[in-house]
Amino acid sequence: MDTSGLAKAEFNDSSQGGAGNTSALTQFARSTAVNMAGYQRTHRVKFEALLLQKEPFLEMFSNSALQKTSGGYFAAIKAVRTEFDRHDEPRSVQFFGSEDTIGSESTFLWYWDGQQCGRRDKILKFMQDTAADSVASAALPFYGVHGYAADGVSSANSSRQVWNWVRDGWGAAPNPSVPANLRGYQDFGKKAWMTETSGEATSWLAYGSWSSFPNEGAFSIAIKLHQALTAGEVTAWMYCKWPTTIPLARALWRTGRC
Repeated sequence: MDTSGLAKAEFNDSSQGGAGNTSALTQFARSTAVNMAGYQRTHRVKFEALLLQKEPFLEMFSNSALQKTSGGYFAAIKAVRTEFDRHDEPRSVQFFGSEDTIGSESTFLWYWDGQQCGRRDKILKFMQDTAADSVASAALPFYGVHGYAADGVSSANSSRQVWNWVRDGWGAAPNPSVPANLRGYQDFGKKAWMTETSGEATSWLAYGSWSSFPNEGAFSIAIKLHQALTAGEVTAWMYCKWPTTIPLARALWRTGRC
């Protein structure tokens, strides 16, 4: 996604009564506001909170905008927040994000090297950057995370440790690849929602090996829910059961091009 803010001829809005060339950010903000308003009116619902983009730091098999850094994400959310504040209907809607996958080890909480896609920010880096940008922080009153492992497909987080790190950060660095003294979402005074996880086998107890238990099977969902609510202290937990064709498609982005 182009977050430069540069006006371009392909976004000329003069035929609709606008001033002329506009930026991709302007068009993104306008389309987000108009689609949200259209959905509310058509289905007679009222949004409390809206996600700017699903998993913005992961290259997806679906048509979406890859954001490699927090800075690009902030440019987009500031533009959308400004557009929403211009109109009565969307003004009260809050935003949450970055809805990033939190994985199952400490390095993935800070950054990820995505083959051809290069290095991109992850959730703890995103939190530190949000706190350092007062406008972005005000636009994001709470965080959203996904309970997937580092492959972006498998379910994760039956362990308390990852949730402790996301909630509280850490003092001493857990490994040499990450910095020390990072803060989690509770330190920033923000709540968090776990908004998507899936990937378990349908049988009650399932495991590929003893070391993987209890990460697989329907029983593990109860454990992951419990860990998110107790260790992570999330205020919402939502499960997403993908169709059988989707996990394969989600895996394809790891070998694709940016």
